[in-house]
Amino acid sequence: MHEELIEIMGKHVQGEIVNQINNLDTKYYSIIVDSTPDLTHVDQLVIVVRYCYNGKPCERFLTFLPIENHSSTTLFNKIQQVLGEQKLSLESIRGQSYDNAPNMKRSEKGLQALLKNINRYADYVPCAAHSLNLVGEKAVSTLPEVVDYFGILQELYVFFSGSPRRWGILNTQGNLHFSLKSLSVTRWPAHYEAVRAIKNGYLGILQTLKHIFEDSEEKPECKRDAKNLYHKLVKLEYAIFTFVWEEVLDISTKQVRNAKPLVLMYLKVIFCYHLCFHLLKSSEKIQPIGLHTESDAKGLCDDITSSYSDASKLIVTRTFSDGTSGIISLRGADKFRIEVLYQLYEC
Repeated sequence: MHEELIEIMGKHVQGEIVNQINNLDTKYYSIIVDSTPDLTHVDQLVIVVRYCYNGKPCERFLTFLPIENHSSTTLFNKIQQVLGEQKLSLESIRGQSYDNAPNMKRSEKGLQALLKNINRYADYVPCAAHSLNLVGEKAVSTLPEVVDYFGILQELYVFFSGSPRRWGILNTQGNLHFSLKSLSVTRWPAHYEAVRAIKNGYLGILQTLKHIFEDSEEKPECKRDAKNLYHKLVKLEYAIFTFVWEEVLDISTKQVRNAKPLVLMYLKVIFCYHLCFHLLKSSEKIQPIGLHTESDAKGLCDDITSSYSDASKLIVTRTFSDGTSGIISLRGADKFRIEVLYQLYEC
């Protein structure tokens, strides 16, 4: 009975959306298409329509349906079938937006090309949020220190979430304001949520790890893992990374959430320009923060080490204004700032 009622309501909503699009004052619309597996591992294709109604832009979920594969032909046939069933004309499409996957964006055999063959006015606009997501992923994978940092965040989540007992200890004794989050391969904002949870619960997490590896009743392998995570998190570099990455991810995540696919090509160019301009301006504000976050990082917890763990030298050759050159030896804060933080900002 409940499923019947939901189906009736769904068809009524779909009908209202179609009526709004087919209104004489509307007529034209754009589509947004993506797919993802659900909890039962069935790949679901999602179709969203964007149109203008009563002078205001509307974005409406139209339907989702299972797909067998991700070939451009399969996706095109599914879209054509759904739009035909809903009596929406392919010729009225004025924009199409997908992610940057080759099967979607290729100019010859991609999904956008197949639709363009039928309707030359259906301009393709790659998803701005997905493009920015790829930039973020590239920045994370550039430096080994950054890869290591996010690897530890994921290890921390796996360690606590793998045991209801450890998760309970963390939430009762750690007094966390935000629950630990897992990283995501496809959702860049998940990195921000994970870092924010660590920063706001740094002291509680360290205290919980210490409690676990000092508990005589804990299993040896559990005590070992807790101790290894504890000794990694008390390093000054990781505490600094937590401050720096929260600031960087806060800015980029807001841009991802605010990014909207646009149907007109010139608007897309303007939008991307302003997006990049805003990020560059924001990064200029972040760079000075990286120079004094050491004191903030040490303030997270008394257990944070007061010095940098890497005592090796960084040898830098410099050419001075008078034409002479010299070798500068850097350690500690200077080495970490030049070798890691400055490289991160350039990403």
